[in-house]
Amino acid sequence: MNTTQFSPLVTLLAAAISLSAGAPAARAQDRARELPPLSRLEQSLDAQTYRAVVQIIDSARARSLPVDPLVDRALEGALKRAPAARIRAAVSALAQRMEVARTVLAPSPTPADIAAGAGALGVGVPRETLRTIRSIQPDQPVAVPLGVLTELVARSVPVDRAATLVVQLLRRGATPTQLVALNGDVQRDIAAGIEPGAAFDLRTRGVASTLPGGVAADAESANDGRNAPVPTSTGGTLNSNNTPRGGAPAPAPGSRRP
Repeated sequence: MNTTQFSPLVTLLAAAISLSAGAPAARAQDRARELPPLSRLEQSLDAQTYRAVVQIIDSARARSLPVDPLVDRALEGALKRAPAARIRAAVSALAQRMEVARTVLAPSPTPADIAAGAGALGVGVPRETLRTIRSIQPDQPVAVPLGVLTELVARSVPVDRAATLVVQLLRRGATPTQLVALNGDVQRDIAAGIEPGAAFDLRTRGVASTLPGGVAADAESANDGRNAPVPTSTGGTLNSNNTPRGGAPAPAPGSRRP
C-alpha cells in the first residue's frame, strides 16, 4: 500500500481524531494567539532573549518602522527552536532591511510596502529594483509586486530574470491580481516538477499576452535615466512574440538571509 495516498475515509477519521484528542492543544493555541504580541514573545523566549528582542522592537518603533514583522520573525525563530543568538541576529537584520526599504521606497511607503521591501532585500533582490518598482508606481502601494517577486525568488526563480520580467509586466500595466495569479501558477508548476525558471517564463508569457502596449520594453529601456537599472545578466527580456530572450537560466539564488 502506498502510505502517501489516503482515502477520503481515512482523511475524515484523521480529522475526527484531531478534533477530539487535539482539542485542548487547539484551544491553547487559540488563547496564545489572542495575547498581545509582546506577551506572546515573553512566553516564547527566555528572559535574556526576550529583553534583547524587545530592545530592537522598541528602537524600530521609535524610528516609525513597522514592528509586527519583527515580532513574527522572533516567534518564528522560537517555534523552530533556533538558538537565542540567531533569533536576535535575525530580528536585528530584518529591522535594518526595513530601514533600507523605507529609504529606497520613499517618499511615503506604507508599512506593508516597507515589510515587503525588506522581504525582497532578504532574498537578494537589489535595491535598484525596489527603486525601479517605486518609480513605475510612485503613488500606489507596491507591497504586492514586491511580495510576488520575493516569493518567486524564494522558489528558486533566478533573481535577475524575476526582477527584469516583473518590472516589465508592471510597465505594461499588470495588475496586483494578475501578479498574484502569476505567482500562484508558477508555484503550482514547480510543485508539479517543472523547473522554476521555465515555469516562470511560461506563465510570464501568458500574462504578457493579455496586456496592452504591444512589445514589452527591452531591459535597456528599464534603465532610462529616470529609473535605476534592473539586473539583466540572464537576458530575461521579452521579445516581439512575448518569449524570453537570452541564454540559459542563471543559477538559483542562495538561501534567505536571516
